[in-house]
Amino acid sequence: TVVDLTGAANQVFYDTYDPFTPLLTAAVFYWLLINAIRIGLARLDAWLNAHLAADEKRDQMTQIHAEGLTPAALPGGQVCAAAE
Repeated sequence: TVVDLTGAANQVFYDTYDPFTPLLTAAVFYWLLINAIRIGLARLDAWLNAHLAADEKRDQMTQIHAEGLTPAALPGGQVCAAAE
Protein backbone atom coordinates (compact mmCIF):
# COMPACT_ATOMS: atom_id res chain seq x y z
CA THR A 1 0.00 0.00 0.00
CA VAL A 2 0.94 3.65 -0.12
CA VAL A 3 1.80 3.71 3.58
CA ASP A 4 4.12 0.71 3.16
CA LEU A 5 5.85 2.28 0.15
CA THR A 6 6.25 5.60 1.93
CA GLY A 7 7.47 3.91 5.10
CA ALA A 8 10.08 1.92 3.18
CA ALA A 9 11.17 5.07 1.35
CA ASN A 10 11.49 6.92 4.66
CA GLN A 11 13.54 4.08 6.16
CA VAL A 12 15.95 4.23 3.20
CA PHE A 13 16.11 8.00 3.67
CA TYR A 14 16.99 7.58 7.37
CA ASP A 15 19.72 5.08 6.48
CA THR A 16 21.25 6.95 3.53
CA TYR A 17 20.33 10.62 4.11
CA ASP A 18 19.23 10.77 0.47
CA PRO A 19 15.70 12.25 0.46
CA PHE A 20 14.91 12.24 -3.26
CA THR A 21 15.85 8.83 -4.64
CA PRO A 22 13.75 6.68 -2.26
CA LEU A 23 10.68 8.90 -2.55
CA LEU A 24 10.92 9.09 -6.34
CA THR A 25 11.37 5.32 -6.50
CA ALA A 26 8.32 4.83 -4.28
CA ALA A 27 6.35 7.19 -6.53
CA VAL A 28 7.33 5.18 -9.62
CA PHE A 29 6.31 1.90 -7.95
CA TYR A 30 3.00 3.45 -6.88
CA TRP A 31 2.38 4.77 -10.42
CA LEU A 32 3.11 1.33 -11.92
CA LEU A 33 0.81 -0.38 -9.41
CA ILE A 34 -2.06 2.03 -10.03
CA ASN A 35 -1.75 1.77 -13.82
CA ALA A 36 -1.62 -2.04 -13.69
CA ILE A 37 -4.81 -2.06 -11.63
CA ARG A 38 -6.45 0.52 -13.91
CA ILE A 39 -5.63 -1.36 -17.11
CA GLY A 40 -6.64 -4.69 -15.58
CA LEU A 41 -10.00 -3.35 -14.47
CA ALA A 42 -10.61 -1.72 -17.86
CA ARG A 43 -9.96 -5.05 -19.59
CA LEU A 44 -12.18 -6.87 -17.11
CA ASP A 45 -14.93 -4.32 -17.73
CA ALA A 46 -14.64 -4.74 -21.50
CA TRP A 47 -14.69 -8.52 -21.18
CA LEU A 48 -17.69 -8.57 -18.84
CA ASN A 49 -19.62 -6.10 -21.01
CA ALA A 50 -18.76 -7.56 -24.42
CA HIS A 51 -22.38 -8.58 -24.88
CA LEU A 52 -23.43 -4.92 -24.70
CA ALA A 53 -21.06 -3.94 -27.49
CA ALA A 54 -22.25 -6.87 -29.62
CA ASP A 55 -25.89 -5.93 -29.06
CA GLU A 56 -25.21 -2.31 -30.00
CA LYS A 57 -23.35 -3.31 -33.15
CA ARG A 58 -26.16 -5.69 -34.14
CA ASP A 59 -28.74 -2.94 -33.60
CA GLN A 60 -26.71 -0.52 -35.74
CA MET A 61 -26.42 -3.04 -38.57
CA THR A 62 -30.14 -3.79 -38.39
CA GLN A 63 -30.91 -0.08 -38.63
CA ILE A 64 -28.49 0.38 -41.53
CA HIS A 65 -30.04 -2.47 -43.50
CA ALA A 66 -33.58 -1.29 -42.71
CA GLU A 67 -32.82 2.23 -43.97
CA GLY A 68 -30.97 0.93 -47.03
CA LEU A 69 -27.82 2.97 -46.38
CA THR A 70 -24.72 2.30 -48.42
CA PRO A 71 -21.32 1.81 -46.79
CA ALA A 72 -20.24 5.28 -47.96
CA ALA A 73 -23.17 6.83 -46.09
CA LEU A 74 -22.28 5.27 -42.74
CA PRO A 75 -21.14 7.67 -40.02
CA GLY A 76 -17.48 7.57 -39.08
CA GLY A 77 -16.47 5.70 -42.23
CA GLN A 78 -17.79 2.39 -40.93
CA VAL A 79 -18.29 -0.35 -43.46
CA CYS A 80 -21.19 -2.76 -43.28
CA ALA A 81 -19.82 -6.31 -43.46
CA ALA A 82 -22.87 -7.54 -45.40
CA ALA A 83 -22.39 -4.89 -48.10
CA GLU A 84 -18.84 -5.97 -48.94
